Amino acid sequence: MTHRHRAPGFIGSLPAGGLRSVMPGGNTIGGWCREERPRADGFRHVDTQRMIERLLEVGANHFFFGIWDSPTDFDDLCVEFAPAAERAGLLLTPYIVPPSETFEFGRASEPYRTDYLAWAEAMAELSLRCPAVTSWAIDDFDIGANGDTFTPEHLAAIRERAASINPDLALLTCAYFGSATSEAFLARYGPYVDGIILPFLDGPNSNTVVAESLADTIGQVLAATQDHGLGVLTLIYA
Repeated sequence: MTHRHRAPGFIGSLPAGGLRSVMPGGNTIGGWCREERPRADGFRHVDTQRMIERLLEVGANHFFFGIWDSPTDFDDLCVEFAPAAERAGLLLTPYIVPPSETFEFGRASEPYRTDYLAWAEAMAELSLRCPAVTSWAIDDFDIGANGDTFTPEHLAAIRERAASINPDLALLTCAYFGSATSEAFLARYGPYVDGIILPFLDGPNSNTVVAESLADTIGQVLAATQDHGLGVLTLIYA
């Protein structure tokens, strides 16, 4: 099966032993290393050196750089973090949020918020300047009313905007077990993403303690996604 909106060079960019990644915040262990003091703009920026040292300490070769906690996150990524990560041999996936996680007075992915065409252009340009950025991700396509935004037509436009700059830049989205094993979800979104990020919650449950079902869960998801040619990255909730 061929998908014209896939990134042909993405698989070849992955390390031979697979991705060992970290995602800060949310339901995962660990968080940001930020500078102790605010800068002149009043924000505590990402402590790039300490964050990268910590990633290397835990054996990561990849990092999901969340753009949500501070209005300065994207600038920190572009100016400081991405070049330093590349020097350290780390791959990067900038991770932005959908409309359901975008708040007028609070957290949002800045500076483009829900202008996903602008994000596609910015991410592709960043990936050319810094080849460590091999993919980017948008959270939760199908949560709440997000599907009204992420229509096939809009996703096609997003992929085409990025591909016009860097056709090898992949796009990922988060999919919980129910979506990741749903033919309706996979048929709707599969043509427009290179892979899914699967939060492990004990199969169809909402359990962050039981781990015994991990192999069975991944097996069921792989069985559902294989016909769509999608990669699967397992995110351990804890």
